[in-house]
Amino acid sequence: MKPLLLTTLYLCSMLAYGNVPETIWTYTPPSGYVDTSPAIADLNGDGHPDLVFGTTAGMIIALSSDAQELWRQEMRGPISVPPSIGDLTGQEGLEVLVMNRQGQLRCLAGSTGALVWETSIPGRLQWGETVLALGDINGDSDLEIVTGDRDGVVVCLNGAGELVWQYQGQHGITQAPALADLTGDGMMEVLVSGSEIPLVCLSPEGKELWKLEQGIGGNPLVYDINKDSAPEILIGVGVNLTVLDAEGKVLWTHLMQREMDGALTVADADEDEEVEIYVIDLAGKMACLSPAGQLRWEADVEERVRRSPSVGDVDGDGIQEILVAGYSNTLHVFDPEGGLKAALPVPGGVNSTATIIPLADGTPGVIIPVSNEAMRLFRWSGAQPDATLLWPEYRFDSKRSGSPQESATAVPIELELDAGNLYAGANLLKATVHNPEGRAVEVRLEIVRNEGVPSVASITSSEKVIDHQLSYTVPANQAINLTLNCVVLENDRILVKRSQTAYLPPFMKELGDVSRAMAETETLLPGLLDRAGLEERCYFLKRQLTQLEPRILAAGGLTDKERIDLRNGVHAFLEQIETLRDLARA
Repeated sequence: MKPLLLTTLYLCSMLAYGNVPETIWTYTPPSGYVDTSPAIADLNGDGHPDLVFGTTAGMIIALSSDAQELWRQEMRGPISVPPSIGDLTGQEGLEVLVMNRQGQLRCLAGSTGALVWETSIPGRLQWGETVLALGDINGDSDLEIVTGDRDGVVVCLNGAGELVWQYQGQHGITQAPALADLTGDGMMEVLVSGSEIPLVCLSPEGKELWKLEQGIGGNPLVYDINKDSAPEILIGVGVNLTVLDAEGKVLWTHLMQREMDGALTVADADEDEEVEIYVIDLAGKMACLSPAGQLRWEADVEERVRRSPSVGDVDGDGIQEILVAGYSNTLHVFDPEGGLKAALPVPGGVNSTATIIPLADGTPGVIIPVSNEAMRLFRWSGAQPDATLLWPEYRFDSKRSGSPQESATAVPIELELDAGNLYAGANLLKATVHNPEGRAVEVRLEIVRNEGVPSVASITSSEKVIDHQLSYTVPANQAINLTLNCVVLENDRILVKRSQTAYLPPFMKELGDVSRAMAETETLLPGLLDRAGLEERCYFLKRQLTQLEPRILAAGGLTDKERIDLRNGVHAFLEQIETLRDLARA
């Protein structure tokens, strides 16, 4: 049956039931077009997922789910691999990682797009052939970054962009790495595929453990498909989908018509408590397989597909849909039994997963970036809020780790760390741990002064909300480098960790806060109807500040009594200016 006839029949049937896909928005980047999968996360902390993507002209753009621009950045050179998102620094908020074709890598603050750090990998990239895979490689609860170039170099970086290790392989063009704990020791092995050697397994330290010798490798995934608590490795090797155990032994293969790239997904779409494997080759031939490799159904999506199908209930009928985007100018939508529910026309080829994003009202939308065209978002009129989304993004989520079960089963513990105001004198480091499962965890606070011996306070609790605190002092007579840490552990395994560092010359933090409060007050005053008394008070405080500043700069030479008097005076002054600012705000 021809694609146009299929599309017409589908639209007629959907119109009869009143459940049709609608184009909610289109977005044309200011320069270039989007030829990668977008990344999805709540970038600004408003409780709603946002999207970020790169363009062929080197632009990085973050949008809300209703296509309002949040921020943009630019790089030199095209961006052909998808962004990744994770908590790389341990500071508040998420970071966005992007890499251009020249191998220049940037880490950006998710909320603002501001540059956090940048570095480069040794070589250039093949178009769209790798990812920035994020995972806790060494089991310390911090994310590492693994990626590779077209010359067989694989690098592992820490969250600050510093090189942890580098591997020079003979595998050729580096495909998307997969990160997974294959041995059960709490650390992740790294699986690398390439154009010359199909699969290489590296240790957490970047040492070669084993490899397959012959064939062109696709992008590996790791999943415990048969529920035996031992992960399997799924990868295209030449024209065979190949499933291996954790030691590299081939368990079974399934013959496809052509090689496979990254169009591989694992999900229990029919909800029979057994996952299905969805794979599509570069001829557009699609197969749905059982965990044992038995063919359940197959389909033809007409042209090559490079990215993983997405799976979710996008039309609100309570049944999971399998969405396939590729180079046929069509979005194919299948039911779990292989029936074609939709063949929606799009105005060009798609080198992206049909990415599913929850919109502001909770209903799922489907993002389609089209080569040389605007990006667009579809939503079915019958879509329901809080729909189950089994596989919403390329390689499951925006960490791109290739091990979806580890991402999906992340420990549901949240940590809030409050360092206090960091003023000279006594301060309090406070931690609040949200522990919804009531796990027995240790909460350990550490304060390190000038890289010396840490002060430590630790408690163990299974409460669902755990509060812990540790007092510390900021000296008034000398500068100090201060590191404040909180670690949450379960049986000596780090679940979550937060850290904050500060360099504090005497009273400089207070002086900065005073200056900011004064500047805000002066900005607010002209807009007030009755401001005469406040203006007079502001002028008086500014004169007081000019008298305080020389004493602050000379704090190191004061006697103990003089420093105590200065500290009390500065803190009293802070209260006055903050009170004045609050009056101006009101």
